[in-house]
Amino acid sequence: MDHTSTVRTSPSIDISRVPPQGPEISITTQDRPPGLVRRDDPDRGTLPTGPGTARTQGSQEISRPTQLETQKKPHILLRILAAIPEICANIVLLGAPALQKYMESRGMAREPYTFTLPGTHGRKVEVDGHIGPKKIPKGMTHDEVQAQLQEKINAGHKVYESVMNGSRTDGCTVDDVTNLMFFLQVRGEDQQGSCFKDGTFNLPDPDGKLRKFLDSCPEAYQRSSSFAPDEGHRGIDAYGSGKEKDKLLPHHMKTLHYFSVPQSETMPEGRIILKMEQNGKFYSRPKVSDPDGPHRKGSLHDLGATMKHVFKGTIKPGEQSFTEHLPPAVKHEYREIMRYLPPEARAEMERNGPFTREGGIRVMHENANRVLAGAYDDAPELTEEVMDKLKGFINKLHENYPDPQVRFGNEVVFNSDDLISEPAPEVEPEPEIEVQRDEPPTLSSVGRQSLPPGPMLTSLPERVPLSQFDLTYHPHAIEDDDLSGRLGKLGEDLQTWGETTFTDEPAPREHTRLTAALARYNELMEQSVEPQLDLFGDDPDPEAVLESHEQRKEDLEASAKELREALNGFMGRIRSDDEPGLDVIMAEVEKLHQEISTL
Repeated sequence: MDHTSTVRTSPSIDISRVPPQGPEISITTQDRPPGLVRRDDPDRGTLPTGPGTARTQGSQEISRPTQLETQKKPHILLRILAAIPEICANIVLLGAPALQKYMESRGMAREPYTFTLPGTHGRKVEVDGHIGPKKIPKGMTHDEVQAQLQEKINAGHKVYESVMNGSRTDGCTVDDVTNLMFFLQVRGEDQQGSCFKDGTFNLPDPDGKLRKFLDSCPEAYQRSSSFAPDEGHRGIDAYGSGKEKDKLLPHHMKTLHYFSVPQSETMPEGRIILKMEQNGKFYSRPKVSDPDGPHRKGSLHDLGATMKHVFKGTIKPGEQSFTEHLPPAVKHEYREIMRYLPPEARAEMERNGPFTREGGIRVMHENANRVLAGAYDDAPELTEEVMDKLKGFINKLHENYPDPQVRFGNEVVFNSDDLISEPAPEVEPEPEIEVQRDEPPTLSSVGRQSLPPGPMLTSLPERVPLSQFDLTYHPHAIEDDDLSGRLGKLGEDLQTWGETTFTDEPAPREHTRLTAALARYNELMEQSVEPQLDLFGDDPDPEAVLESHEQRKEDLEASAKELREALNGFMGRIRSDDEPGLDVIMAEVEKLHQEISTL
C-alpha cells in the first residue's frame, strides 16, 4: 500500500521538482493560508517541513507563525519605543516637585540661604544651602528654616559682643556655642568671599575671656590634637538636627575643637583657635591634663565618634577649605629664597620651625623681617637681589594672607573690629555742581526752517570750577603733630639704645618689630598730601585727589594697627628692670600704646 500523500497546488507548479527538505518559496492555496492544514481535510499525509508549515508533536498540532504575523511584531515594538520619551517626560513633569522636595528633605539638594549679617547695617550674605540641618523637618519650608538660622546668627553675634565687653556673667550653654559658630561661619564666608565647609577661625583673645567662657560649658572636655600638641585643647560636642536647633552646628558638624595660643616670641598677642569637626575626640586624652580645665562624663556617642575621628579623618580632598595648613606655594617660595642666602641667614630663616603647623606663616614673616633688617648675630651683608626677594616675599604675604604676624596657614583670621558692630556710616551731602550755559535760541527769534537738527547751544559749556569740589584733606587721628613727634623721638631712642646695649648679641625680636613699624610710619608721614597737577592743565583731577586721600587714610589705619601690636609686644616681652637705660623708653611706650589704642 502506497502511503505517499499529495498536497494540492496550483496547476502551474511541478511538485516533483520540490526538494525533500521543503520548498524555499511559499506555497499558496485557494482555500487556506499557506502552511496550515485544515482539521477536516481528509487527505492528511506527510506535511512539508519548510517554513510556514505546521509540525506535529505527539497528538497535538503546533503551527508556526505566518509571515503576516512576523511582520506585525517589529511594528508594535517600534511604536512602544517611540512612546518611551513622551512617557518619561510626563513622569518627570508630574514627579519633579515631589522629587525636589524629597531631595531637599534628605539634604541632597538645597537652595542657597540669604542672611543679614548682624552689626553691618543690613549687609546681605548668600551661603550654601547645606549650612543648615541635614534633614529639613517635615512640614517646614525653606523660608522657615532660613528664619530660624537667622535667629541663631543674630544670637551668636550678641554672645561674642557680650563676652568680650564683660557684660556676660552667666555660664556657657551648648546653644551659645552653636549660635557663636553660626555667626563666625557666615562672617567668615563673607570675609573670604567663598562658601566653605572645612575652616579654622583665628580670633583675638588677649585676656582669655572667650576661652574661659567656653570652658564653663557643661559639655566641654579636654582632648588631644596633632596641631600644637603642647597647648590645652578642648572639645564641645553638639548632636543637633532640624528638630533640635539649639544643638545644631553649621554644615552638619558634630563638635567644636578650640584652644588658646598665648602671647610669645612668635605671637604678638593672645589668640584663640576655633575649628568645627565631624567627630568628637573624647577618649583621646591629652598627655598632661589641666586640673583647672573642663571635665564631663562619657556619653553614648563618645566611643564611636573617637573611632571615626581617628580612622576617618576630618578633611575630604577636593573641598574648598580655609584651615591652618600651610599653603604649598608659600612653603616652596620660602625654600627658594633660602637657597640664595648665606649660611648664617639661612639658619636664621629656619628658626622656630617655619614649615611646621605650629610655626607657619607667622614664623616665616618674622624670620624674613629679621634677616632683612640684619637683627641677629653675625648677620652678613646681603646683595641687592636677595633683599628684593625678601621684600617681595613679605609684601606678597601681606597681600595674599592678611595679618601674617598671627597667621598659621590659610585659616580665617579675624580682628576685634571685624566681629563687633560697625559704627553708623556718616552720610555726607553731595556737593551741588552747577554748569552755566547760554540759553538756546527759540522759535520766536529764529525761523523754524533755519534751525539745525539736534540741540543747539550758542557756546560750549564752561568747565566746572575746582572750587565746586571739597578737596580738603582731613587728617587721620594718628597724624597729630604731637603724637607724630613723639613717635619719631621714640624711634631715635630705640635705635640708640639698641646700638649701645646689644653689641655682642642680636637685639630682641620685639625691638626689631617696633623699629620696623616706626620706620614705616615715618615713611607715610613724609609722603606729601598735596594734590597732583593735571596732565593738561594746572588744576588737579578731583577724583584722583579724593582717591589718594582715601588710600592714605587706609595706609595710616594699617600703620596704626601695626604700631599698636608692636608696642603691645614690646611691653609684654621687654622688662625695664632687666635692661639698663630702658625706664624712660618703656614709660613712653606705655603712653603711646594707650593713646594709639583709643584712636
